[in-house]
Amino acid sequence: MIRLSRTRRCRKRAGKNIIVFQTLLIIYLLIGLGSQLSQHTNASFHDVETSSMTMKAA
Repeated sequence: MIRLSRTRRCRKRAGKNIIVFQTLLIIYLLIGLGSQLSQHTNASFHDVETSSMTMKAA
């Protein structure tokens, strides 16, 4: 068995932490993107004009 130096042990541990962090970040971003795309927008508007005139039908 080869004895690893402290820096090599920490590097392996840090590599695992980075992978876990990246995975959580991707999941978080996907959830955020999904919630943004599924919400209703407030861009709808009502363009209403009133006109007072009479119509005659034959």
